[in-house]
Amino acid sequence: MDLTGAARHPLWADTAPAGHATPHRPLDGDLTCEVAVVGAGIVGLTLAVELARAGRRVVVLEARHVGAGTTGGSSAKVSLAQGTRFSELGRHHGTDVLTRYAQANLAGQRWVRAHAEATGVEHAVRDGITYATSPEGRSTLEGEVAAMRSAGLEVELLEDAGLPFATTGALRVAGQLQIDPQAYLHTVLGHALAAGVRVHAGTRVDGVSTGSPREVRCSTATGRARVRADHVVIAAGSPLLDRSGFFARLEAERSHCIAVRVAGPRPEGMYLSVDSPSRTVRQAGQDLLVVGGNGHPTGRAQDVGSRVEDLERWAVEHLGAVQTTHRWAAQDYRTTDGLPFVGRYEPWSTDLWVATGFAKWGMTAGTAAALALHAQLEGRTEDWAQDWDPWRTDVAAQAPRAASINGLVARELTVGWAQAMSSPAPDPAEVGEGQGAVGREGLRPVAVSRVDGEVRTVSAICPHLGGVLAWNDGERSWDCPLHGSRFGADGSRLEGPARCGLARLDPR
Repeated sequence: MDLTGAARHPLWADTAPAGHATPHRPLDGDLTCEVAVVGAGIVGLTLAVELARAGRRVVVLEARHVGAGTTGGSSAKVSLAQGTRFSELGRHHGTDVLTRYAQANLAGQRWVRAHAEATGVEHAVRDGITYATSPEGRSTLEGEVAAMRSAGLEVELLEDAGLPFATTGALRVAGQLQIDPQAYLHTVLGHALAAGVRVHAGTRVDGVSTGSPREVRCSTATGRARVRADHVVIAAGSPLLDRSGFFARLEAERSHCIAVRVAGPRPEGMYLSVDSPSRTVRQAGQDLLVVGGNGHPTGRAQDVGSRVEDLERWAVEHLGAVQTTHRWAAQDYRTTDGLPFVGRYEPWSTDLWVATGFAKWGMTAGTAAALALHAQLEGRTEDWAQDWDPWRTDVAAQAPRAASINGLVARELTVGWAQAMSSPAPDPAEVGEGQGAVGREGLRPVAVSRVDGEVRTVSAICPHLGGVLAWNDGERSWDCPLHGSRFGADGSRLEGPARCGLARLDPR
């Protein structure tokens, strides 16, 4: 396959309308508002529009640029065909919970569809198809059909998925939606600005006070500023504040995508496999397919580049791909009981809010989260969101997964330090292009990388909770295996619960 010129950024960064990435002025002075929203993805911007239309004075604060996080890297399937999501939830929750989860996603999907139709932003109605390729997968598929039907959804069980390779069955949910996420965010942003929302990109949130009104401490490339707000909403993927311990109740996972050209006809629907390794397929534009899969917990895969290459080989063999045009990844978060956390950031607070944990289905569930938060800030409740309270009482459902997640975190912390302290400091001359290495220099772990010929040495210790970082050779970043914080080769913070970058170290 031709890999010449394959871009290392999401396809959507190139297909969105001109001006979609126009930077919004960083915050350059203190200000006061009613609601400060942290994060300019689908949750933050949808919420900002809803609040502004209700007459609220809203400010959106974004550390990088609009759509820089999960939304901008999504495969952007606005679908109720969510792999094995319903049957997985059904193992821990009753039918009533499944029904409300379906209703929430339908509410989110309706909002996205209405906005896309009203603005004319690129979108397409497609069937959502979940398929199996093995007898075991067929059994799993039948369980998903039963769970979705118990939630009140119309689902058809098919003998064949209509793909150019053998399958053992499929489920179909008709009339779902696919969009270009950056183009979509651009139109939501336009509505937010028209409604009076102030959006400040390049503005990192460093902390939020405990007093009332809340004071949001921000920093930019040129200085610091503060925002006083009656309410603060953290809609930035991973909650930025260590209080309340959300990082210990979330698992960060990277999912990889490629955009490929194919030699023959392209499959019409939006596809997702139930067998491992996972595969997702959808059309994009006039001649491309987006293919995704091979996900893994952030910072815990030693073969990220190989996983992307495996996707490319699969696309050649099964879809007739002849060229890869783009490679990228996105980070999602899964909660301890599978349901999102949407509501009070602290059990006692009525002015600090959070939305996270959409387990790769933020186009529907994230939009629903924005609607649920809007209702709560207006003193109302959405019946379908009652199970999403971050302080819900399903301790029994959350406890086993929480124990598993934190047991793995403890192991990664111990193993990472042991390996770093037993390895010599990396010799920059031995670090190849696109590679990174960790070792001990004195009593501290250091990280050395070479990207585009430039050697950089930074601290190998995550500033969040002290995990030793791992090099991601597919994305050329330093990733923390504890709670998913990520950093550029130069130490700059990319995402996750860490609130600052890595210390730059002088060359040896």
